[in-house]
Amino acid sequence: MTQFELVNQLISNSSSEATKSLKSMIKLNDDGDGSAKSKSELLVEHFLKYKTNADEKVVCKKIYGNHDDKSLKALGKLLMRLKDKIYENLLLDKNLYRSDSFSELRIAKSELQKSILLCNVLDVISNKEEIEKICDKVIAKGKEYELYNELLSAFEIKYNIVSTNNDKQGLHEIDKEMSYYDRCRSSLFKAKKTYDELLIDLNLKTGSSNPELLRQAVVELEHEYRFTQSANIMYYLHLYSIHYYQSLEEYDRSEEHCNQLIDLVKSNKAVYLHSRLGVTFLQLAKNNLLSYSFNDALSIVKKANDYCKTKPANLFRLKEIEFLANYYSGRVSEAKNLLTELGSLSEGLTSIETAKCSFYNAAVSFLLEDTKTVNQHLNDITDIEKDKDGWNIGIRILNILNLLKSEKFELVESKIESLRKHIERSERVEEVSPRNRLIFQILLELGRSSYNYEEVYEVQEESFELLSSYTNQYKWSVKSPELIRFHDWFKAKAKNQAYELRVGKLIGKKKNEEII
Repeated sequence: MTQFELVNQLISNSSSEATKSLKSMIKLNDDGDGSAKSKSELLVEHFLKYKTNADEKVVCKKIYGNHDDKSLKALGKLLMRLKDKIYENLLLDKNLYRSDSFSELRIAKSELQKSILLCNVLDVISNKEEIEKICDKVIAKGKEYELYNELLSAFEIKYNIVSTNNDKQGLHEIDKEMSYYDRCRSSLFKAKKTYDELLIDLNLKTGSSNPELLRQAVVELEHEYRFTQSANIMYYLHLYSIHYYQSLEEYDRSEEHCNQLIDLVKSNKAVYLHSRLGVTFLQLAKNNLLSYSFNDALSIVKKANDYCKTKPANLFRLKEIEFLANYYSGRVSEAKNLLTELGSLSEGLTSIETAKCSFYNAAVSFLLEDTKTVNQHLNDITDIEKDKDGWNIGIRILNILNLLKSEKFELVESKIESLRKHIERSERVEEVSPRNRLIFQILLELGRSSYNYEEVYEVQEESFELLSSYTNQYKWSVKSPELIRFHDWFKAKAKNQAYELRVGKLIGKKKNEEII
């Protein structure tokens, strides 16, 4: 990001009140007579007016009358000075503690950090008693909000004060508390770190998480919660429990933890963040998606939308759930519109998320009989191919289906052979799912039969029964990259019918025992 882009982002994303105080600060520091706007004022006005369309050369010419190298260099220095003013302005109390911009937890964190900074300054000019009083306030509030870094910093300052008083008992008591809260901090950091790693894996891979590893994580977090009684540890315990029960397809149990998580975030000041409430609703929407309760998922997405806007990763995951819920409900037009909406977020998307959008667009184009566009979107995909058994095979199979639709049989044979080699290579390092292996075998048989769908469907009747089942290792999964359900598509071809996306609904609220 260039200096121009950074300053533009800082100004564009600031609240109206913060922008107002920035303008006042600029005027206050302006050396002119006030008859004309300063260069900094002109620059701020340009950013506010044009936002993402702001042009460096245009504003350079407006301020300096030219956009040659000398003028651009001068603009660079102006941007540096303006950035310093923006940072100074944001650290003013009226902006730092603005309740309409920050959560109670973030404001508390800023207050404690400022108090600790004050203690370090007072260490030179004030008596120890005043510093200790400030530390005690920081410690009390740090415990209340579970702000362990600030809490431990205050304890350390207090420890240094007590050590000069020859108070051995006081030192022992502080050391005991510091050890306990250091354990709390370490436990919380570990919980966050392992959960972040889990999300990275889930974002790239489409297969189910290892239930045993998730169970072990739940057991460990339960142990840490018993020791720390930390609401933040409980937050991650619920998140892990949700993933654990989803991996077992016990969606009633995972929904219980979703609802408990929502209650925890709403009611506990040490946990509540606007974005965290978004995460909780996101998990509930995902749970409904996985249990095929698509309308319920869409209803929850509406609630979660406002809470996910400020976090690009959360917003993408939410829109992804909304897309899939519409797609599998047969609302293809709505699904396509959502992909257009996701495309408008391109600047905030990772390469993996961009690749997913291309794949989803390819699937929608396939449903709309647009084989050329399918191919264009599939050619745009790179990063998610690293998921050998999931996205990679999903891309290959969709490509083969698209070629079959175009009756490009020579290319089909080449792609099936390429798929065979890929499966052989993949099985050396990781297991290829039984479903993907069976689909590959059917495609091989289709080629041998000179693409006689009806014949293969009859001969492979047992295989198609396995693929159509919801209760075995061959079953289709809503979170897989198989957006064109292979068994339904093949059946339609065998019966010379148009393929229609049909996903069965669970009988009961979340039970996965019977499906129609």
